[in-house]
Amino acid sequence: MARGENKQIAINMFAQIAVFGIQFCISFFLTPFIVRTLGVEAYGFVGLSNNIIGYMQVITVALNSMAARFISIEYHNGNFQKANQYFSSVFYANSILNVVISVICLCFAFFLEYIINIPNTLIPDVKCLFLLLTVNTVLNLTFNVYTVSPFIKNRLDLNSIRNLISTIWRTIILLFLFLLFAPRVSYLGIASVLASVYLVIANIVIKRKLTPEFHLSRKNYDWKSTREILSSGVWNLLISVSTMLEKGFDLLFANWFIGNAIMGMLSVVSTITVLIPRVLKMANSSFAPKITEYGAKGDIEGIKRNVFKSVKIMSIMVILPLSVLYVYGESFFTLWLPNQNSSLLYVITILTTLDMIFGMPLEVCWNIFGATNKVKMPAIAMFVTGGLTFLSLLVLLYIYKDPTAQLICLASARTFWNIIKNLTFLPFYGARCLNLKWNFFYHSMAKPVLGIFIALSICQTYRFMIVPNTWVEFILSSILVCLSALIVGSLFILPKKDIKYIFQKIRK
Repeated sequence: MARGENKQIAINMFAQIAVFGIQFCISFFLTPFIVRTLGVEAYGFVGLSNNIIGYMQVITVALNSMAARFISIEYHNGNFQKANQYFSSVFYANSILNVVISVICLCFAFFLEYIINIPNTLIPDVKCLFLLLTVNTVLNLTFNVYTVSPFIKNRLDLNSIRNLISTIWRTIILLFLFLLFAPRVSYLGIASVLASVYLVIANIVIKRKLTPEFHLSRKNYDWKSTREILSSGVWNLLISVSTMLEKGFDLLFANWFIGNAIMGMLSVVSTITVLIPRVLKMANSSFAPKITEYGAKGDIEGIKRNVFKSVKIMSIMVILPLSVLYVYGESFFTLWLPNQNSSLLYVITILTTLDMIFGMPLEVCWNIFGATNKVKMPAIAMFVTGGLTFLSLLVLLYIYKDPTAQLICLASARTFWNIIKNLTFLPFYGARCLNLKWNFFYHSMAKPVLGIFIALSICQTYRFMIVPNTWVEFILSSILVCLSALIVGSLFILPKKDIKYIFQKIRK
């Protein structure tokens, strides 16, 4: 028996959040251990190497970003032959792209010490890390199309379980290497490759179980199908370039303009600030399969129903991590990284996450753009935002020479332009894609955003009332802040009938 729509969305969301929680705990304990073992400078090269490889990987976005949509629509329409054509075409096209990426990355690896600033003692190890991360990227890209099966069957919870096992496996490998051998930054590359080997095997098994109709065959490769996906995904390529312009150069600019120590600090902070939007976007992705299905059927009411759910749920969810960071962020960094400047890290964290207040309630708009295959204007808007961020950073880093000021510029430029985008383009064009009134999303987001601001403002009083000095005090204080923020935010975000329903359940 098929699971109900709301039940499966809840299962998908719970699974992804639970996995995130476990991954966060692992990262929480593992990051300080690695930083103490390697040093903050060496740790910064992990993020920087991933970013540089990401520059090459951008060329794959046009194909892979829309593959799930095309395969899913044909599958739901019962056209398995066409779905198989898309499936095989994406696989073999990715194999060709892997050759291109490998050649470019090999050239980069050869001249790496001339492209970025690397201490002489770390050059061989960083080069080895870069090559291993390249292998990891190629491996994941080759079998990327196999991840479409859970999306088609709306079983994203299986992806969450798979990712959790991969994270645990990667952590075990890292601890084994760091505890038994002399510390090297390249161990993170080894662990990533071995974790990806498991992911590939798991993806193949899940594909066979959920969608046995898919068969990889060179006979099914079709250039027209590949070109069709590319023509639609080219705008997502522009979005990916825009994202790279927005935040893909932070560590590289820190390496060029400021220094490796600051680059490492920025990389460590991003461990927290990147995880928050990632889990929220993971939760929002739980709505994507149904929105895509409704889009394929032309069911606008079904899409609107999921939009309302997403706006409310995402607004409540974003309150929880932001309330803790904004109230006790400085205390957190003091306890987590006692040898670093916790006040500066706290300010950077706030500057980096402010745009989420306006962006997360409207995260569902990105699902709408994909489901309706209207990605041209979002791509252009993202490119403009990314370009302005990139140019702003170049100007600001040239004007300000103080390392602290430069670090603050790196944190705030992207946030500023994202807030403008979230308040102008997203709500307007999201409504247009659904043929709704231009102010539909403004009405939908007004109370949630107000609720977020009020909840975060009220919770600031705890910052002066309770100052945690130990981890136990921090955890207890954070729970109190989360509960307060959740109650206050829900009163503004949820409709009265939902609040009444919740209270009835609590009484029972």
